[in-house]
Amino acid sequence: MTVYYNAIRRLKRSLEASGIDGLVKSTPHGQMVDTSLFDCDYYEWLDCNSTKENSFEGEFLSEYTWAEFMLGSVSRREQP
Repeated sequence: MTVYYNAIRRLKRSLEASGIDGLVKSTPHGQMVDTSLFDCDYYEWLDCNSTKENSFEGEFLSEYTWAEFMLGSVSRREQP
């Protein structure tokens, strides 16, 4: 847990130095990102607010193996 807490502390210091402190929030369950501070087409899609609803071209976070399970639901326009 020490490695985890040190990594979070370094991340928060780095974000603060870049002028974007508050992006990562601590909660009783862990860390979360304050999504109100940035735009994300995936989060907009989840909220059904996407103005580019038909722009999906079949590729979704292909460089990340953890995202493979989400590709099917995104392709079918289903919420995961």
